[in-house]
Amino acid sequence: MSSKPSFSLGRAVSAAFVSMPAGIGAAFAPLLLLWALTSFGHTALMHFVHGGGFLLAFHPLIFIVFCLLTVVFKVMAQGAIYRVAVFGRDARREGLGPLGLQFGAPELRLLGSAVLIGLFYLVIAAAIFVVFAVIFNLSGLAGEEPNTLKALLTVFCRHQGVDWIFILYIIGAWIFLVFLAVRFCLAPVATIAQGKVVALNALGLSSGNVFKLFAGIFLFVLPLALVVVVVIHHVMPSMPRGAGRLAVHAGMQALAIFVIFPLLAGFFSSAYRQIVDLRAK
Repeated sequence: MSSKPSFSLGRAVSAAFVSMPAGIGAAFAPLLLLWALTSFGHTALMHFVHGGGFLLAFHPLIFIVFCLLTVVFKVMAQGAIYRVAVFGRDARREGLGPLGLQFGAPELRLLGSAVLIGLFYLVIAAAIFVVFAVIFNLSGLAGEEPNTLKALLTVFCRHQGVDWIFILYIIGAWIFLVFLAVRFCLAPVATIAQGKVVALNALGLSSGNVFKLFAGIFLFVLPLALVVVVVIHHVMPSMPRGAGRLAVHAGMQALAIFVIFPLLAGFFSSAYRQIVDLRAK
């Protein structure tokens, strides 16, 4: 058992629901912008530029702009929600803007934290992939397939004998990468609370609390995943292309952005406060 103090999962989940209205109110503008962008952005561009050319949506420049705007709105929303969660009534003094429209030093620190964590995560994932690719290609299982991906699909479909070694390797790699992502989930709230970039040092915060953090994330994300599965398999196939499908997509985006996002932020904020308080004793 870990000697690290562990936070109360029930208390953190309860705090997430209690803090959700305040979080939505504090970050309403960036949440609304993020929802509009992810729900209607591509459609608007296709209709208003070059008469609705479909290929426009996949232009590299437009893709980059969409990614940048998504990141900016998400960071603004995080900055607003975590300011309220950490500083309460003093959130305005910490730079909280009207309806969450602010982009100051805390937001820049959030970006810096995300970049550092992303680079670290990318290096780990690349190392896992390279090791797998080298061993897989040397094993001879690739056969006459034109590339590693097709050979891997063949292994999954065949799943006989030594195939299981590589199948279990992939499953284990995905579990490890999910575990690593959970280890970093407290980095944004810690960055706001401590007034500095918290990246790799977030691993220490989550030490001894990974399974509770994963359980909380699973609890909030599971309903969204179930809704998405039901909609994709039972609603979308029977709907004609057009406004109906766009409305369903917008509804799912609203659930993710206005419900799940604030709930997770509230959960992480409560977990962080509990961990810090416990370790200060």
